[in-house]
Amino acid sequence: MYAHVNGVDLYFDVISSGKTVDFAGDRDKPVLFIHHGGPGADHSYFRPWLDPLGEIAQVVYLDHRGTGNSSEAPLETYTIEQMADDVEALRHHLGLGKIIFLGHSYGGFVGQVFALRHPQSLEKLILSHTAPDYSFWEEAQAIAERIATPEQKVVFRELFEGKISSQEEYEAWWKKCYPLYFRHPDQEVLDQLSVRSNGKFEVSGYMMANEIPKYNPFPGLPTIEVPTLVMSSEYDWVTPPSQGRRIADAIPNSEFVLFEDSGHEPFAREEEQAYLDVVSKFIQS
Repeated sequence: MYAHVNGVDLYFDVISSGKTVDFAGDRDKPVLFIHHGGPGADHSYFRPWLDPLGEIAQVVYLDHRGTGNSSEAPLETYTIEQMADDVEALRHHLGLGKIIFLGHSYGGFVGQVFALRHPQSLEKLILSHTAPDYSFWEEAQAIAERIATPEQKVVFRELFEGKISSQEEYEAWWKKCYPLYFRHPDQEVLDQLSVRSNGKFEVSGYMMANEIPKYNPFPGLPTIEVPTLVMSSEYDWVTPPSQGRRIADAIPNSEFVLFEDSGHEPFAREEEQAYLDVVSKFIQS
């Protein structure tokens, strides 16, 4: 499905109805927007693992402007602020009240900016495996130098420095470096995600070079008032646990959860059920 908002056709997909139906009567479910990482990736890597959240919430996956199934836009509109505003415009388009926002990785960047720009639209905030400013990159490089293979050490900086210049290079980078994102890389999962991915190198390259280095919502985090769940994993190289703890320490009404046996995407089989349990408990609390 598409919503024409802010000059783009924004793709979204909805899991589950908006009501729980049982003998006690129909009850509205909370609405959970799930925003993917990248920038330049798409929502496909969440599925099918996060689909069970549809049992307790109406789940809305989306692809941010310029990537996945969403339409392209002028390069200068690929900003975190614009993408947060696109989420707000989608909320309006769908006629929704307050939403729960789950942002993973770069989606967590958008989530923090959304919370600061549109606090009246937010019921709860879930920040998964993300960071509060650009300082994550210095720490990530140090970890990669310690754990990456020799082949990965040669190329891992290219994506984050905006040096990838074609879709072929982009896909080759992920093929080489994606195992870094897991503690126990599962080839079946890697192959499935590789085939289904619909990311775009143009968005990634532009934003990594021009927008991500400026990212810094950290000073505003203490003003976020909604209940917030912050999640990290012990073996996440790119947004390590120290980054999640900084966020949780800065947001007053927050809790921090650490997964101990997974990498950047624990929901993709490594600690799938634990992740679902934590998120479900928070949504229902």
